[in-house]
Amino acid sequence: MPGGEGQFRGRLADGSIEGVWIQPPGQTLGSAYATPLVLPRGDVKVSAAQLDPLQDRVTQYLRIEPTGDGALGAFLVNPEYNLGRGIRYDVHVDGNAIVLTDSKRVGWALSGCFDEETGQLRVDWQGIGVFPFTRRDRDDAVGYYATTPAASQDTYTLPVPAGHGWTTAWLGDVDMQVAPMLALQRQIASSDAPAPGDSPVHGLLVARRGKLVFESYLRGTSREQTHDTRSAGKSFASLLVGMAIYHGADFTAETPVLSLFPYDAHAALVDADSERSRSQT
Repeated sequence: MPGGEGQFRGRLADGSIEGVWIQPPGQTLGSAYATPLVLPRGDVKVSAAQLDPLQDRVTQYLRIEPTGDGALGAFLVNPEYNLGRGIRYDVHVDGNAIVLTDSKRVGWALSGCFDEETGQLRVDWQGIGVFPFTRRDRDDAVGYYATTPAASQDTYTLPVPAGHGWTTAWLGDVDMQVAPMLALQRQIASSDAPAPGDSPVHGLLVARRGKLVFESYLRGTSREQTHDTRSAGKSFASLLVGMAIYHGADFTAETPVLSLFPYDAHAALVDADSERSRSQT
């Protein structure tokens, strides 16, 4: 795409074009992302498919509160990537100017300024951009609170089948009780004021005996929302590889990754730098 807006790599297969759409790194998406894409042949000259790029966005909530010794402290809540989790910042105020510092990182600071006319606290987040923080109440801070607006956690409903491979069932069908599950859900959703280090649980799903029996989402998420799994992907990948080998898959832990991709001429889809990296590893 012109201007480095993305790439498509594919091959002709049975009248369609099979390949991957590569979304380049963005302001908040630190890595490029590859999405499988099939372009079916519409007529002799045109192939088309619908593509939904990942959103290049980030949300920050800044909570400033007294620390008990006459000073002010602050922490950030970031629903998408959990940036800044567990870090409490010292707050220094000089008129309308504000500076957030971290005692563990010498020379590091976030600077901002309060605009009385707009009511915005504009903070320059290093490397990302300026965040215009505005005051939010309990019903207008999706992702900060477990539920927005506040909702009862005392109702159990049967998970809805969605074609994702899971058969759904009631808790009682697999000899589980409703009350303990609702108590766990209430405990997870009980924090009305998150603190540094809190675990921002996005969903609670329970499967037993091959059936999905409990499904609940928090912090404005849903089953359709994609998540940045980061290093957790290594755990999933190694587990799936081990399961495949156990069930007789024709490869080992030493098999080159590219040889497993479903392309007859996969080397043609790999640039020279990637090919050199593969040979070196």
